[in-house]
Amino acid sequence: MEEQPSEWLLLKAGACKIRLHKIGEAYLRKIPEDFKAKNNTKLVFEIKDDIHKVRQTLLAKNVAMREVKTFGKYGFYICDGEDVEGNIFQLKQRK
Repeated sequence: MEEQPSEWLLLKAGACKIRLHKIGEAYLRKIPEDFKAKNNTKLVFEIKDDIHKVRQTLLAKNVAMREVKTFGKYGFYICDGEDVEGNIFQLKQRK
């Protein structure tokens, strides 16, 4: 659907959109031996429902969730979570 060569690519798969981003050197880090997931990627799910309510629902189901946050003029609220295998995912809701 969209592409910024050597930076990111947006794919459409049915009702889903999958954005692949290149991870810069500044964001790469050595993964500790005891870390559950051996990767430095995460899936981002853009949601329309209230992110605070979705977070509370996931916490009630024992899903590890971080706090909801946003940055300055960034047009979204975001919240990272962790699946049972230690993979990080992110919820993203437009402001």
